[in-house]
Amino acid sequence: MIPLEKLVPGRRAFVAILVLLAHAALAASVMLVAGCGDRGGAGAPVQLVGAYRISVINRPSRPTVGDNTLLISIKDAAGKPVAGASVEAMVSMPAMGAMPRMESKGTVKEARPGRYEARYGISMNGDWTAEVSITMPGGSPARATYRLSTSTDDVLFEGGTAAPGAAAGSSGSERAIPGVAGEIVIDTARRQEIGIRTEAIGRRRLTTTIRAAGKVAYDETRRSEISLKFSGWAREIHVDYTGMLVRAGEPLLSVYSPELLATQRELLEALRSSGGGRVGGAAPDSAMAAAARQRLLLWDIPPGRIDAIARSGIAQETVPIPAPMSGVVVEKNVV
Repeated sequence: MIPLEKLVPGRRAFVAILVLLAHAALAASVMLVAGCGDRGGAGAPVQLVGAYRISVINRPSRPTVGDNTLLISIKDAAGKPVAGASVEAMVSMPAMGAMPRMESKGTVKEARPGRYEARYGISMNGDWTAEVSITMPGGSPARATYRLSTSTDDVLFEGGTAAPGAAAGSSGSERAIPGVAGEIVIDTARRQEIGIRTEAIGRRRLTTTIRAAGKVAYDETRRSEISLKFSGWAREIHVDYTGMLVRAGEPLLSVYSPELLATQRELLEALRSSGGGRVGGAAPDSAMAAAARQRLLLWDIPPGRIDAIARSGIAQETVPIPAPMSGVVVEKNVV
């Protein structure tokens, strides 16, 4: 090991060497920073949009609320800068809820052949869409769409006019993604933001649970309402509570009706007159007997009940009202 006294003659000389080295390092750092300036879009991804090769970068790299600049480089298919093009840039945010759509049209100027600068401003943080339109005299127009976000760096290409022989929405560095008509290309960052997940196709049973408010009601086509067509009083109620199960033909209630009793007696008297005193005779009904029988049928007295009254020759004070169908009692308005 060489003694420090022999390497450096004195303390002052040693300090001078350190200061000299420090100044050299500072100069190197300043030169390094100066060399990291804007390279005019060099190294930015190039997209094939229509007949052009376009690259777009933002200054600053991460958009901020206020003034920003899009640096747009446009070249033809041979890589030659496109000068004199009519370029428009529109930065917008779609309407969300009560917030209306916001737009900022960029002020575009051609800085040098093939290099265009679009100054625009945004009023709030979030994701913005930038649309760049290119028009050349005698050439086909082209449009490219990019996404800007105040939370991420760089500009993301989303799609544009299809290049000759390529599919719309191609991205990457001077390459096209072959596809079919109607293909939609979503970049990785956007898929993550909106929650898209991909998985290999396979067979499996899919189940889901759906909870919804509803109302339980009866099928009106299978509902029957029993109402009397004559005046009277309920003597006995066989169906005495709602929800009771009833079979067709079973009595629901027994009814006393002076009007019904009088019609039965009219039928019996007519049968006796037409049958020579034989109520249950085989002689045909007279006009009076037929009229009385028809009246009972219109009052929903079953034909079997009418025949039983004619055979017995005795009018019934109370007549049972049968159930026309089997079912469950859902409503009872008689007591």
